[in-house]
Amino acid sequence: MVHGRLPVRGGVPGRARAARRCEAAATVFHDVWACESPECGAQYIAHDVCRGYCSYLGGIPSSGSSPTQCEYGSDCLDDHSYDMQCATGDAPQCTCRIDGAEVGTCQLPFGLDSDTCNAIDLFDGCCNEFFLPVLQPAAVEPISDEPEAGGTASPGDSCPLVGLHLACEQDGVAGRTFCDDIDGSVRFGPCIAAPECDLLALACDGICQLIDGVPTWVTEDCVEGTSTG
Repeated sequence: MVHGRLPVRGGVPGRARAARRCEAAATVFHDVWACESPECGAQYIAHDVCRGYCSYLGGIPSSGSSPTQCEYGSDCLDDHSYDMQCATGDAPQCTCRIDGAEVGTCQLPFGLDSDTCNAIDLFDGCCNEFFLPVLQPAAVEPISDEPEAGGTASPGDSCPLVGLHLACEQDGVAGRTFCDDIDGSVRFGPCIAAPECDLLALACDGICQLIDGVPTWVTEDCVEGTSTG
């Protein structure tokens, strides 16, 4: 079993919203990952670090386990690969590597075993002191969870990106209006004072989705997750 307290990720929805806002304002997009823009590298890395692994602009996470070792890796958009290998046991030692070269060692403040290696990801361990100074330091500065001041829209206005949301006001009540494909055109939906759910919220039994510009919780059947080494 896992001993001690594991890291608790915070701010993931805010980092994802920041990436979406950047994409909405971007002018250049990648030839292969067409929905992602090289202009948003800072926001992508902040989101990647927050959720524990790289996946934007060709980032590829990996992991593996054995009775004696937990392994974590990621190719990231800065063209470097990062790896952490931790022994199993209480407060295990970890080896940190960048591009295959050892850059340091550290000790986890909690235990791991082969059955619970997947309880953490690459950036949830103790190697960040070596990784983050290389992984574009400016990109991991805190990013506001809320849209920039002055960003407002009115229901029915055209908009550039499904999922983008801005402040609005209707009948004297402040709220948010969400960009969606509504009846064949991409535009802002109604001004909502209290959305039912966060667009990035998901669970085994459902996910929050836009329906005609309204964040709506959609129930789904639970599917047991699987992982590969």
